[in-house]
Parts: sequence; structure tokens; C-alpha cells
Amino acid sequence: LAFEQLSPQSNPQIGLWYKEVGGLPVVLGALALLDAWLWHEDSPRTEIGPLLCSGYLRAYQFTRLFPPVAQGLWNSKARWQRDGAPASRMISLAWNLERSANLAMADFDRTVLARALMSRHTEKSSRSESLKSLIDLFVEVPAVTTELAAKRLSVSPQAVLQLMKRLGNALPPELTGRTRYRAWGVI
Repeated sequence: LAFEQLSPQSNPQIGLWYKEVGGLPVVLGALALLDAWLWHEDSPRTEIGPLLCSGYLRAYQFTRLFPPVAQGLWNSKARWQRDGAPASRMISLAWNLERSANLAMADFDRTVLARALMSRHTEKSSRSESLKSLIDLFVEVPAVTTELAAKRLSVSPQAVLQLMKRLGNALPPELTGRTRYRAWGVI
């Protein structure tokens, strides 16, 4: 929504930037947009720059790169500096994007491993569609509560707890440590 409000039609400066990066490869164009925003803005810590970059990637169907850009551009040791040369600014942004993408891939690998473990653990038991749907829900959502699972699977909360018991040792860790409002997740 914030990116749609920041569209090139509503802000002529962004429209000019879009025209300038039009011939570049998509990821390089997104980084150039981010660099332009950071150089133009007084406060580089605003969320609008990463949203602009991520929205540009989304417009070109690079949705897998959207979360790393929006979340982790500032997690790298390389820092963007306004007074630096344009090439060094772009290199620091590219290093930040690479680090963010590596963190996202580590999360993806952890999720794939957890899914394989849960599937392997339950393949000997009966082929329950609800159990398969619960495993898919753990992959899809970072934190699964009993209420969320019951709503998504169209079963009672007690049935969800029984399905979780069937996961046994493959059940993802409990995140809250509470008995009433429990949540599990692949972390």
C-alpha cells in the first residue's frame, strides 16, 4: 500500500528515476532506485527506500527477493554513505542485498528441512489430509497457534492438538511457553 501511494505518477521525481533505470537489469535497477532515494532523502533510515526497491522488484515478478530487501538492507558491515562515489554506494547496497538474500536462503533451507522431517515422521502413520495440511501450514506461516490451525483446517482446537501429537518429535518448537496461548513455529 505504501508503495502504491509512492507511485511514479504521484511523485514526478520517482517517475524520472524509473525511466533512468528502465534499461538496467532488474536487481541493479532496484538498487539504483534505492541509492537515488537514500541520496535524495535526509534520513536514510526511513522505510520508503526499501519499499521503493522492493516494489520495483515485485513489479518485475521478483517476489522471492521482496522480503530480504525490505527487512535486511542494514544488516551488513558495508554501510551506504552519501558522500561516497556512486560505484562504492552501489557496491555497498549490493553487498547488503547479498547478505540479506543469504539470510533469507538460510531461513528457506531451515523451512524445507523441517517440512521434510515432519513429512518423513508422518509417512508411516495414516495418510491424513488434515495432517498434511497442518505441515503445509507450518511451512506457510511463521507461528501457528491452535486457533489459527483450527480455522484453516476447519477442525476443532482439540483435533489440532491431536494432530500435533501425531507429529511427535518432528513437531516444531513451542514459541510462547504458555499453556493457554500456545504457538509453534519453524525457527
